Amino acid sequence: MCCSLGLPGVAPTSYAIHAVGYPRCSYAGFFEGDITYTGALTHISDSRFKTNVNTISSALNTIEQLHPVTFNFVSQPGLSLPTGEQFGLIAQEVEPILPDVVTNEIIPAKYDALGNMTSDTIHFKGLNYNCFIPVLIQGEKELISKNDSLTHTVDSLKTIISTYESRFTSIENMLSQCCTQQQSRTT
Repeated sequence: MCCSLGLPGVAPTSYAIHAVGYPRCSYAGFFEGDITYTGALTHISDSRFKTNVNTISSALNTIEQLHPVTFNFVSQPGLSLPTGEQFGLIAQEVEPILPDVVTNEIIPAKYDALGNMTSDTIHFKGLNYNCFIPVLIQGEKELISKNDSLTHTVDSLKTIISTYESRFTSIENMLSQCCTQQQSRTT
């Protein structure tokens, strides 16, 4: 079933699924297992929905504190976790550095058709990996700024070295001319 939503004077937008989590439900959706999609995964980023906008500072310091790891998930009964080597971060290690990107999550208990619990509620920590993108972009900008400053310093040092090399060559030539000429001691 397709639902059309629209504003007067604006072409309607069609959604195959539209779910609202708040205020009755904690989440608009819960998917156990992999999710595949084609097209774009878009997150609201419009300035109209933002306040207290500040530039990220000391991103390189933040990045240096993070410890990316490889790992394998431990198999959990009734939970579809990916298999094979994974890449990521450990939420408990990220929490002291970037507490706002760590969330406390719940996988609800599962019941069979007779109402018997087949698996208990699981509490775990999650990470909003999208939040790392702006930190990484700012870190890259800080690196570029450091490199520009370093490049300027290196260029200045190259100029100084070149000037001294030229002066040393001049002094060597004068000494060579002086020593090769047969002159009296007073000269």
